[in-house]
Amino acid sequence: MFSTNDKALLEAGAQVILKAQHELDSITIDSREVSDRIGFLAMPGTQADGNDFVCSAIKAGAPLIIMTRDVHEDELKLALEHEVALYQTADGLLFLDKLARLYLEELDALVVGITGSVGKTSTKQMFLALASKKYKAHANRGNFNNNIGLPLTILSAPRDTEVLILEMGMNALGEIEYLSKLAHPSIAAITQIGLAHIGMLGSQDAIAQAKSEILLGMKPYTAKAIPSLKSKMAVILNANDPYSSYLKAQAKNLGITPYLTYADAPELDLVPQSSTFDLSNQYASQDIFVKASSLELNELAQAEFNYELQARTGKSRVRLGLAGMHNVSNALLALAFAHLLDLSDEDIIDALASLEAEGGRQRLVKLKGGGRLIDDAYNASPASMAASIATLASIQTNGKKLAVLGDMKELGKNERTYHYEIGTLVAGNKIDVLIAVGELSKAMAQGALDAGMDANNVYHVIKPSEALELLLALLKVDDIALIKASHSTGLDLVVEGIE
Repeated sequence: MFSTNDKALLEAGAQVILKAQHELDSITIDSREVSDRIGFLAMPGTQADGNDFVCSAIKAGAPLIIMTRDVHEDELKLALEHEVALYQTADGLLFLDKLARLYLEELDALVVGITGSVGKTSTKQMFLALASKKYKAHANRGNFNNNIGLPLTILSAPRDTEVLILEMGMNALGEIEYLSKLAHPSIAAITQIGLAHIGMLGSQDAIAQAKSEILLGMKPYTAKAIPSLKSKMAVILNANDPYSSYLKAQAKNLGITPYLTYADAPELDLVPQSSTFDLSNQYASQDIFVKASSLELNELAQAEFNYELQARTGKSRVRLGLAGMHNVSNALLALAFAHLLDLSDEDIIDALASLEAEGGRQRLVKLKGGGRLIDDAYNASPASMAASIATLASIQTNGKKLAVLGDMKELGKNERTYHYEIGTLVAGNKIDVLIAVGELSKAMAQGALDAGMDANNVYHVIKPSEALELLLALLKVDDIALIKASHSTGLDLVVEGIE
């Protein structure tokens, strides 16, 4: 990244307390993550004040400490003993913002932004795998997609990064605009407009507006690392989502070229709950940049399909390493991105087939005691929950299929209706056992019962520990279980307990 004596630290608003010369790879706000190449920015948080962990960070080998309060005598003494560069700044968030902007200016990289209600992480993973076939690429890890995680990702990018891929999340209007105007992507992708965070934004239209904010910070590509880039400023959109017509119009008004992708599969066509926008989504064939057809799922629920590219004859067939038909829509965004990078079909097919799911995101695990687990416990919305249930239903097994599904948060006044509908989906997909976890998920259990599921196979519990106890008792050698809920429900504890 840079050295502990870099003038950018001063330009970002920090004052020198102690000087020392060290080279850095990145900065963290978690004292447990420091090393001799990772500095520590100590900031107050909701659970703890990072400044209280400065001494432990120094002892762990941090070469750089940036504090956001006055330095205590014991901290100064310890920093001197360990030859640590010590800085102080009044506002950690503002410092982080300015430092990331300064560092980004030094990179000769194509910046790519990804947002959407669901599928951001899988799409990011695909983009990274594809870009890495030809270029030095870097992306967020985990959920580093907010006003802290995104600048930390920028600061962790090696200096020779040629493609910087940034997932952008939000909870409210204005947040993605901030992230976009920080990173200034030249290529953007919007996966789909769903219902995640509708409880905070109020409507699906408002969610579409929030996601469209990624367009507001976009700038044409001017770096030199990728001379063959097919477009200087483009957004890739999912034409199976009717909101893509709204997003396409927004992009064109800003001088951004829209690239549309489409899967010829009715199950991937999205329907808005309601909208005041004109969502007439009639695209001519020449408007579609990448199209998928002949979609199939293999025994592991991995999608295979033909894809064809606008203005090119012939089709190629690709298999995805990630499970679930829903990942076809994400893969089409990635295919459009790959062709903007001028990648070969061979590289594309190999990269997409080699993908493996990240922890908590549809990761298929073989259990030591027999059986299999789909670990999708990181987060949930009605759309992603429905997709995961469909994935579970499509996987071949000689045993039972069990769904351990927990509360979905931030869904607003209709939250119990959404949970009830998920229960009906569980029954409709002929899942053998439902364990509904959490207060809201009582409606999920009721939905399954009302849809005809055997009452002996429907359970409702409040605590993850109760769900784990049930699952351990029910899961047999040939069975497969899906674990999914909003992160705050805590079903990662079930995954840890069953693995």
